[in-house]
Amino acid sequence: MKKWLVFMLPLGAILASALTWWWIQPSPHIKTRILSMPNQCQLHTGDCIIEQDAIRVRLSISPQPIPIAKGLNITAEIQGVMADKVQLDINGSNMYMGYNRVNLTQTAPNEWRGKSILSFCTIDEMQWQLTLLIDLADGQQIQAPFPLVTPFKP
Repeated sequence: MKKWLVFMLPLGAILASALTWWWIQPSPHIKTRILSMPNQCQLHTGDCIIEQDAIRVRLSISPQPIPIAKGLNITAEIQGVMADKVQLDINGSNMYMGYNRVNLTQTAPNEWRGKSILSFCTIDEMQWQLTLLIDLADGQQIQAPFPLVTPFKP
């Protein structure tokens, strides 16, 4: 009986710890909605807008044309949802350019601003995907992807 108890007590403690850990973990099921990418978007020379259902997202980057390896001013206008947190994720599509995610700060009820920079690249035409990550208070996330192409200028 003692041998059985010596074996079962540690096993029960491990099982209880595992169940407690599982119970307190946040839900991995974040509801994500990806808006359709605009067809004629030219962020390099102007603002881009995504409108879908009752949501409208405008992304503005200055100066224009968008320079490489120089400071950028980013403005996102978001209407139709109440954003809790907004980030801009910048990814190279035709070449990995490292992690570049910018937290935007709310400056008005529907306006978010921040600063970033595009990494220098030696290929003739760099293709980027800039994605606004819009977190809502209820745990949902809206992603608004915007294409960007920057020519190489030595």
